Amino acid sequence: MTDKPKRPKLLSSELDFEEITDPSDPAASKPAPVPDRTELSPPKAPAQRPQPALFKSAAKYGDKDSKASTAKDSGRDNFTTYAAIIALVGFIAIFGTIVYTKQIKSDALTPSYLTLPQNVVTVDDQTIRMVITVQVASADGGWLANHKQALSDLFPIVMTTIDVNDLNTEEGMDRAREKLRTELNSRLQTDKIQAVLVDELLTRSH
Repeated sequence: MTDKPKRPKLLSSELDFEEITDPSDPAASKPAPVPDRTELSPPKAPAQRPQPALFKSAAKYGDKDSKASTAKDSGRDNFTTYAAIIALVGFIAIFGTIVYTKQIKSDALTPSYLTLPQNVVTVDDQTIRMVITVQVASADGGWLANHKQALSDLFPIVMTTIDVNDLNTEEGMDRAREKLRTELNSRLQTDKIQAVLVDELLTRSH
């Protein structure tokens, strides 16, 4: 006689069964548990350790020193800029004054000239053709312009007072120029004519 295999016995006491409910039974359904919101809040950041007072003071003093140094550097730069501008303006003013003063002195020392028209006269059987320029001081330029016609009229007259022989030598030419100067001043009753320059001279004997 063959023995039947033994089936293992299930001990209900050793197994835990979940409670089976009927889904069609409304009373049997239970609401799902609501999660706690406090548990979902983000974790708080860890508190920072307070910096020691020594380091805070050092940082504070370092900032103050840096700001003071920056202010000093800025002040020095501004002072340098202003000093350079003042020096440049002063140089320009001095240079302009020097140039203006020299120009005034140059103008004051520069003579005024007037060239008289060509004249032809006959003296001692010699024909003289001459062009002269009258020189006066720069301050007497107005007087020279005002007496242009009088000088033109007197020029042929004073030409007859010179020695014709003086026109042949350099020393004689100096005497002839001085004779023309003194005669013009005398006839105009002045001493403003400083010199008479001979620009053109031609003599011819008959």
